[in-house]
Amino acid sequence: MTPHQRLRSALAYAGPKGRAPQAGEVLLTGAAVLADAGLPSAGHPADLTEVDVLVPGPRRVADREYVRIHRAAGPRPGGFERDDGLWSTTVARALADLAPRETGRRRYRALCAEAVQRRHCGLGELLEQLLARPGTTELPHVAEVVEDLTAGVRSVAEGEARELLRGSGLPEPLWNPVLFLDGAFLAVPDAYWPKACVALEIDSRAWHLRPADHERSLARANRLTAAGLPVVRATPVQLRRDPAPVLRELAALIASGPHGPHARVSWRRAR
Repeated sequence: MTPHQRLRSALAYAGPKGRAPQAGEVLLTGAAVLADAGLPSAGHPADLTEVDVLVPGPRRVADREYVRIHRAAGPRPGGFERDDGLWSTTVARALADLAPRETGRRRYRALCAEAVQRRHCGLGELLEQLLARPGTTELPHVAEVVEDLTAGVRSVAEGEARELLRGSGLPEPLWNPVLFLDGAFLAVPDAYWPKACVALEIDSRAWHLRPADHERSLARANRLTAAGLPVVRATPVQLRRDPAPVLRELAALIASGPHGPHARVSWRRAR
């Protein structure tokens, strides 16, 4: 079967027997929705080995072959019709449905970060979906995602950096805050220590595949430096393999701060 035929057959299997399903009664969810949205960590739609389907709570249907059944709390899960005529949940709902069955800690963190970073769903919408499922936030990988997103972390590289910094003894920075200089927009650094006026930029290739992405990252760091803010730059590989030099530089700058135009810089948290 083609990828589209597999999705259609999964919906047909999970649908009511003896009648056509009503609009929005049976929905694609989970990995199929995330792959269709183009999240890199979800893979290509043609490579899916399983299809997740959301059905009304009372529906009596079980997993079979490549179809994985998820149950809505009420009689109608809701959703929207895609351009190809199939019905789907939102990306936020798909992430929440996938959570109990996702065993890859790093992959699930990446999926959630990609969804928010690429604006396929809002932070509030995703947190609402995750918190709405009893027991879901007790899963370690979900609790980690909720904590990271609430703190402002928006990528796997930033999440790993946050873990490293928390174990280093350095104070917790702001993640992706919006900085203003004399009330005018300045930049959104990956991490920022407001009392010391120090920024950390993580140069991750995952977000800089296009020349325009790399140019924006350079421009952001240049604006911070031109304004007089010390900027420590590191790659995810550096932070994993040899973080000591980066941590020493950060510790020295934080201890000797505040730097530059400290009194002229204001900020608001990431949204």
